[in-house]
Amino acid sequence: MLSGLGPADHLNSLGIDVVKDIPGVGKNLSDHLRTDIGVMSPDGVGESLRANPQDPSQLEEWRRTGYGPLSVAENTSVAFFKSSTNVPAADMELMFNINAPMQWGAPPPKNNGYHIDVGFVQPKSKGDIKLASANPQDAMLINPNYLSDPADIKTYIKGMRRALDLMKSNTMRPLTDLNTISLSPNATDTQIEEYIRGKAESIYHPVGTAKMGNDDDKMAVVDTKLRVRGIAKLRIADASVVPELISGHTMAPTILVAERTAEFIKKGE
Repeated sequence: MLSGLGPADHLNSLGIDVVKDIPGVGKNLSDHLRTDIGVMSPDGVGESLRANPQDPSQLEEWRRTGYGPLSVAENTSVAFFKSSTNVPAADMELMFNINAPMQWGAPPPKNNGYHIDVGFVQPKSKGDIKLASANPQDAMLINPNYLSDPADIKTYIKGMRRALDLMKSNTMRPLTDLNTISLSPNATDTQIEEYIRGKAESIYHPVGTAKMGNDDDKMAVVDTKLRVRGIAKLRIADASVVPELISGHTMAPTILVAERTAEFIKKGE
């Protein structure tokens, strides 16, 4: 946009000369959300494994063996599932964390425990990005517009209930002190919605603001070879070209986009 590529009316309002009117630039923003549910274990049950790179013993163990707390990510396992049989692909994700939740800057809790991050990976809501001014040092105006589609919160509640069901299961019951759970297993839909809106955060997977599309899609910013429409020798090779969120995380697909772009350039396509 600062270079004059984007919605003409927005650029004109900021005094930026329009090089090419591309209405889709900054539109179609989509992102994954997660909301954690945490619980403590009963006294004496379980073990915590908290990585601390400032701990000399942990650092030495990792350097010497490649194992120890610094080798273990908190998300030790994940599960993708469909909230109903009517959806075409997994729309929810559960990320299992091996430690009881803690507040940033606060000491770890006394007991062991665990928490489940409930990820919403197929949202219908769309946001946008705009410029605050023509000054490149000014921060962008980012409107993620999370949960603006009424269907999204209904799906999210289903995912939260799946996590609660797991915490109450026979398998997890010996490891779970339900008196310490951060969201009541008997919460109503309204209470779960309030919990989500108060605790949800990004999984940092934004896509879509320079989306790829066919020639008949007026909101497509790049074509299927990642070339910016109407601008010679300019391509985009990042997650912004992904038109719709995938259910999985976005690092590998972004590498794929970059590799394909390099192939197109090398072949002169």
